[in-house]
Amino acid sequence: MSTFEFSGCEVFTSQASPFARRIRIALYEAGIEFTERFEDVFKPTPELLRVNPLARVPAVRLKSGQVLAESHLILSALWDGSALLPRDPSARWESWHWSALAMGIAEKTVEYFLSWKTSRETGAAIDAVLIEDFRSMRDRVLPPAEAHLTGEGFVGG
Repeated sequence: MSTFEFSGCEVFTSQASPFARRIRIALYEAGIEFTERFEDVFKPTPELLRVNPLARVPAVRLKSGQVLAESHLILSALWDGSALLPRDPSARWESWHWSALAMGIAEKTVEYFLSWKTSRETGAAIDAVLIEDFRSMRDRVLPPAEAHLTGEGFVGG
């Protein structure tokens, strides 16, 4: 059981954020009731800035008033003793490994999206180094991830 009481928490989120999405999915999977507060991180509200001065989502405000920000921290607190993680230490570390790779892909995707958004607004080209970095990372990470997900090692497979 988690040290933190998540039931009835408020999740500051964005519909476009893969980081916030992973928190919403984890809360749904854990059967925890929560309310969502959708934010535009490009135009942060005073309330978002109070819970996370970095103006990022996700942030979770527990009923106690305590705030957890950053998806890895939130998941660590949520999954502490949770059935959502494998009990076997080796399998648990493997799940964290794949989670870290997925977050790396999400971070690079967000970086690419923001560059694309800026290029559309300014008329400038997207940085060729960023494009090559994105493609290279994709080619290194996705094939082993696909092999893992379709193999016997995957929990759902």
